[in-house]
Amino acid sequence: MSQTDPTPFDDPGLKAAVRRVWGTERCPEALRARVVAAMNEDAPAPVSISRGRWSPRRPLVGVAWAAILLIAVALVLRFYRTAGRNDTTVGALPAALADELVERHDGCCAAPDHHMPGISRDNYNDIRKELRQKLGFPILSADLTEGWQFHGASVCPVGKTSSGHLVYQRGKEFVSLFSLPHSFVQGVINNGDCSQIAEQHPIAGFVTANGFYCIVGSSSDGSLTLDQVRAFRNELRGDVARADDPTELRLTLAGR
Repeated sequence: MSQTDPTPFDDPGLKAAVRRVWGTERCPEALRARVVAAMNEDAPAPVSISRGRWSPRRPLVGVAWAAILLIAVALVLRFYRTAGRNDTTVGALPAALADELVERHDGCCAAPDHHMPGISRDNYNDIRKELRQKLGFPILSADLTEGWQFHGASVCPVGKTSSGHLVYQRGKEFVSLFSLPHSFVQGVINNGDCSQIAEQHPIAGFVTANGFYCIVGSSSDGSLTLDQVRAFRNELRGDVARADDPTELRLTLAGR
């Protein structure tokens, strides 16, 4: 019996014969159903991807988000704690200088008469001229309307520096307008503004080439706010800057 090579499966004649014999054959439906069921049981569960949501399967991601949240809360709290005290974007006076202004403000506001002999009592333009002649630099002199009562002008020491000082009262609120030489803040605030709370006194000031001008406020009931004192400063700045060369300084401010 001779051995012959088996006919290869890709022989066209063999393929045709297989199709003729088994081409119409079908797997029994019951067997097919069992095979399909078995395949479904062995298939891996579909993976669900959640975008942007924390999952306990990713603990490090959760910790990172918690840390970011804590940092954000801390920054917000720090902002609100400091926003009412100091306007740090433009600067604040050193505590020693602020305390000197507050001490002078409180002392003069408690005085029964703050009028300096030889200084006008009711003409703010004359007050400016008279104080400038005594001190040698432009003076802030203003008529505060809407209920502010003028308590007089004088040359007053702030620490060891002489200032032009005007005092006003409205009910339980007091406001001082200080004019000081530029040397008072030399090396501290050479340009720009400052504002802060010192000993419960709102303070806001600005610097020009020739002087430092500062508004200090107080109120026994806390009604006078830092924002109101800043409003005085903002309205005064332009007129005082023009008065540095100048001929006249006459300001009429709306009390706030």
